Parts: sequence; structure tokens; C-alpha cells
Amino acid sequence: MDPIYIKGEVRAGHWSQAQEFPADEQEHFYAPAPTHLYPGLYALRVVGPSMDIIFPDKTILMVAPLHEYFGPIETGLFVIAQRVHDGLFETTVKQLEIIDGRYWLWPKSTRPEFISPIEIPPPEDWDTQPPTAGVAEGIYIIAVVVGSYRSEIPS
Repeated sequence: MDPIYIKGEVRAGHWSQAQEFPADEQEHFYAPAPTHLYPGLYALRVVGPSMDIIFPDKTILMVAPLHEYFGPIETGLFVIAQRVHDGLFETTVKQLEIIDGRYWLWPKSTRPEFISPIEIPPPEDWDTQPPTAGVAEGIYIIAVVVGSYRSEIPS
């Protein structure tokens, strides 16, 4: 098994400024993962409660960059979304739902304050590369969750 590096955190609840950990501070772990399918596979640690039904706080998500994901874009996928707002990059994790041809990001939470979906453009408008400085404001899907890990030991 190859190590999977935890490159940062993703807020499940609120948009938060995207920040990648410096390479020398990235933790790693070993888990069965489809690295042969997704050479750019990396991990993010969940922070927050808006996905606690599926991914409780501190769950580690294994994610494939969107440009490496060749599976169907369908209801039920868990995705990493990045929003460009006021020149800042913010990220979150949500579940994709397709309803009457419209695309939505839904939280999956036990907390009532996290029940509102976010409408996003259809996949043909998604860029397969993460947004970079100078891109238009908007929401971009940057990765697909292909696995997860959480410890069963209370912390």
C-alpha cells in the first residue's frame, strides 16, 4: 500500500478558506485505496458537523481530483466543492443530488442549521482543473470522494 497524504482540512458546515498544509507537515496513513486509478489521490480531514450523518468530524476523506475521475456524475456522489469569493478560495464537502436536471450540493447533518442545499452549474460547466487566481467567482467541483476512514477510538 502506498501512503496517502492528508493535504488539508475541509469544512463540513461552513465554507472555509482553502489551505493546503506545507509538505513537511502533511500526515500520512495507509489504507486500501485505488491509487492505480487515481494517481493524484490525496486526503482531507473533515472539520465540522454538516456531514456528520455520513462523515463525522475528523473523518479522513480520500479524494480523487475531478480531472482523474472517470465515473458517472450522479446523485449520491460526495464531492469537494471550492468557491471563489472576494478573491479567496473556500472549500466544503457535500453530497451531489440531481433533481429535475438541476444540480445541488446537500449537507447530511443531524443539526437543523445545516439543511439548505446549494445549487451549482451542470457538469458540462465544471472545469476539470481547480480554480486559480483570477478566475471568475463561482462554485467549482474540484474532487470526488472515493473512500473514507475514521477511527473508532474516542478522542
